[in-house]
Amino acid sequence: MQLSGQQMPFGREDRRSGLRRMGGWLILIGLGLLVLYLRYVTRDIQPLFLPDPTPTRTAQSFAEEGKTYFSAGDLARAIEAYQQAVALVPEDSQLLAELARIQTYYSAQLASAAERAAQLTEARASADAAVAANPDSAYAHAIRAFAYDWSATEETGATREGFLTEGLNAAVRASQLATPNTSIWALAAAFQAEVLVDQQRFVEAQDKVSTAVALAPDSMDVHRVAGAVWQSTALYRQSIDEYLLAAEINPNLTFLYIQIGANYRRLEDEEAALEYFDRAVRINKQLGIQDPGPYQAIARTYMQMGEFFIAARNMEKALLIDEGNAGYWGLLGVVYYRARNYESSEQVLRCAVDGCSAEETRVRICELNIAACDPDDPNDPVGLQHGQEIAGQSLSDSSLEAYYTYGSVLAYNGKCDEAERILQALADAYAGDPTIMQIVVDNRDLCAASAAAGAEATPKPSPTP
Repeated sequence: MQLSGQQMPFGREDRRSGLRRMGGWLILIGLGLLVLYLRYVTRDIQPLFLPDPTPTRTAQSFAEEGKTYFSAGDLARAIEAYQQAVALVPEDSQLLAELARIQTYYSAQLASAAERAAQLTEARASADAAVAANPDSAYAHAIRAFAYDWSATEETGATREGFLTEGLNAAVRASQLATPNTSIWALAAAFQAEVLVDQQRFVEAQDKVSTAVALAPDSMDVHRVAGAVWQSTALYRQSIDEYLLAAEINPNLTFLYIQIGANYRRLEDEEAALEYFDRAVRINKQLGIQDPGPYQAIARTYMQMGEFFIAARNMEKALLIDEGNAGYWGLLGVVYYRARNYESSEQVLRCAVDGCSAEETRVRICELNIAACDPDDPNDPVGLQHGQEIAGQSLSDSSLEAYYTYGSVLAYNGKCDEAERILQALADAYAGDPTIMQIVVDNRDLCAASAAAGAEATPKPSPTP
């Protein structure tokens, strides 16, 4: 047996060493439990090697996204992007003005007058905020002129005149603030020309827009206004040229192609008109946008060509996109009337002028085979997808065609009491318009002749003996 000289571990010292080891293990276990608690219960500790948190997006990144959507022609998403940018920096005049500009243009893609008016109300609010944020911004004042001018087109009377005055004042102020002969000055001059057109000051408008085009040949807005100015003075070829230049700069804005097509239609070049309307349809399909406007334009073109069946089918496509639009029901009724389908015309025009319930709308859509559903089955799955309440239209320039056509079809169908209500409304509102008054006279004569013929055909009772 060898002795090492070391003492054997007996007694208290051995017990103290064991207790220290046990205490160390308990501390480690407690720390482990604490880590688990913090990781999985309070989430205060994150695992190692996780990626860095996603940085918060800046207003400028949203603005760039909005520009991209605008270039693509998706104005609804462009508006959403700019609204997110404005939410981050609500006092940024430039962002507010850009938002107002796109909101104003977006109104051209909306089907009903009520939708357009609501959109333009938002555009005016954004433009007003842009000017309030920076009263010395020429760009903000120019866009305010644009928003107020387009708002005037949806109004009548004193409201319209008030908006035009606001628009003109804003354009003048923008010109005063802008450096002369710059692109911003040209934009202000163009929007001033657009207001002058709506005030029927055509010569002044032509001078202004000609100067603007010379100074800003790369501006879509300026070329678009030039197209509108030449169109208002029946210079349709010049108008087409300007709209085409605007479309070269922003090739995905469908309202530009609608205007080009409308000008070709005025020139009675229906094939060219249909080509540009079809281009608008294809852009909308690529973007997944349900826009009835191009179908309405195509329908009017085929109606002008006397192709009423194709016109009706395109108008029905537009109506199915926006079933509650009384204006679309009115134009469809006009197409049926021109096609001598007087019974269907009366049904559709009744909804356009007097309004229809959702159930009445559904039944008409099914009965007229606008959609492939069964009018006699209230539970038909296709029919249940359709039917919106239609609010009747008051008599105005935008509903005039539907009104006089409705009066005519009622007179033709022998419903002269109902026809007289419409004819009297036309006579009261358009007493100074010889064309409308001739329609009123002709239909009253038709009813008088029908009444006289009915009286002659009625057997007279024999005298009592």
